[in-house]
Amino acid sequence: MSDTNQHVQSQIDAVKVNVSKWKNLNDSKKLEYLYDARRMLDTIVDEWGVACNKVRGYSEPHLEGNGYGIGPGMTGLHLNGLIRTYESLAKTGKAPAGKSTRKVGDQTVVTVYPLSFVEQIFMPITTELWLEPGKPATQGKCREKAGVCAILSPGNYEAPMDILSKMFVESNVCIYARHNNIAGSNCFIAKLFKKLIKDGYLSIVDPGIPNADYLVRSSEITEILMTGGCATFDKIVWGDDKTKTKRRIETPIEAELGAVSPYIIVPSDDWSDKQISHHARALAGWKCLNSSAVCASPQLLITSKNWKHKEAFMNSLKTAFTSTEGYPIFYNGTQDRVDQAANAYPADQVQKIAPKKGALKPIIVKSLTEKDLGSWSTQNEAFAPVLVNLEIEADGVKDFMKKTAEIVNSEKVFGSLSCSVMIHPTASEKIGNDGLDKWLKSMEWGTTSVNTWGGNGTLFPTGLWGAYPKHSPADVQSGIGVLSNALMYDFPQKQVLRSPFIADNHPRSAAPSMTDALLLKRMSYYVANPGFCRFASLIAAAVRAKL
Repeated sequence: MSDTNQHVQSQIDAVKVNVSKWKNLNDSKKLEYLYDARRMLDTIVDEWGVACNKVRGYSEPHLEGNGYGIGPGMTGLHLNGLIRTYESLAKTGKAPAGKSTRKVGDQTVVTVYPLSFVEQIFMPITTELWLEPGKPATQGKCREKAGVCAILSPGNYEAPMDILSKMFVESNVCIYARHNNIAGSNCFIAKLFKKLIKDGYLSIVDPGIPNADYLVRSSEITEILMTGGCATFDKIVWGDDKTKTKRRIETPIEAELGAVSPYIIVPSDDWSDKQISHHARALAGWKCLNSSAVCASPQLLITSKNWKHKEAFMNSLKTAFTSTEGYPIFYNGTQDRVDQAANAYPADQVQKIAPKKGALKPIIVKSLTEKDLGSWSTQNEAFAPVLVNLEIEADGVKDFMKKTAEIVNSEKVFGSLSCSVMIHPTASEKIGNDGLDKWLKSMEWGTTSVNTWGGNGTLFPTGLWGAYPKHSPADVQSGIGVLSNALMYDFPQKQVLRSPFIADNHPRSAAPSMTDALLLKRMSYYVANPGFCRFASLIAAAVRAKL
């Protein structure tokens, strides 16, 4: 056996003997592991945040908050969500229920955020878990799933949602294979979960394809979870078999992959100049976040051909991209994918944008029509600063909503991970609450966000993150399975986020400001050690950011 194989096998050996022990471990004991991880997080927030920025090349002060948010910040949010669940399990034997439930047709809808006054202040977004049609709001069956799970970690973010979901929502022991792309920052996972590793419930494999390959081919692995792209998934499952008739591995595999992430603007004549500017800047900010290396990055901008404010919005969007200091490129192949997208369309439709500063240079492909559905940017996740504008013809708001649902649910649009829709209050009145619920019910997307970005769904441990359940290994697209679900609902299908049309937590520019960086840092400090003083400091930063 090679040194590489010996290293990986030793990590498998370390955890496989503890499958039953971990599954049957007292909830109070598991809670102690979560407390320990949070205490450890509090000691490494700055060190980890700096490392997350360093691997991305984020040396400018206004970008510093990004690393804090995407590493320790998100980690703290998910740790706290699970701590609340396990405090309830330890005390009552049951996971806490959502805030409320209601029915939309044959589906039960559970409000899972906010669950406290502090959460309501912290993030003015309502998160709903939509359960499978006809299924009840029961909880806890997910904990019966136990085995040895191999996790192939993401290369674009550090927060270990995968470990927390597989170990504490389900009951697996895990082997975590670190990704080379962020090896300088995902090394902190070992510090965070030092006690779990010491006690033989989690092990970590060094970065590298040979290590990951040995891990997924091991007969002692009962399940695989990967985060990445379709090409990687196909290589793992099918190898070189382009026909996808004979699997390379038979181990069950779940995958968190990407999509073309529709971003829908419902037409209304009542948008003010201020509202146009606000939402153009918000879209630019969400598009450039993490140097556009985000599986939920907005890509397919859908507008009505006859929207009165379309030209003003597109001009404002261009201004938002060009008027701020931008980001460096950190993910391999970014410029190649930008070029692929640009070359797929006539040159006069491609608008290349040069920000004041930064190597990340977005492109906007303008004036696509329904005839362009199935073209490169509707069938390929760019994972890069590519935004394409699809204009559709519709007779009023209701017809537009009906057509957009049909389009984004169709095979002509790739994926089902997250979708965002911006609805002006007057358009909402025309649709009505029941009409909007009916439209949301029809959406075949893992996350649909109303008046906020779908990628914000990753922030809520009580929600879920993953594809809509309609893909298969032969056509995996956005993936199979979900993460999060900290309240342990048995039959989650998708989540819906709802936000005010104008909200303080919408980005105000393509790149964050110094006050945004401060806010993200203080959020990371707060979630690592929640308490009054740090909450007051966070609120002070939030007030400062609004000024």
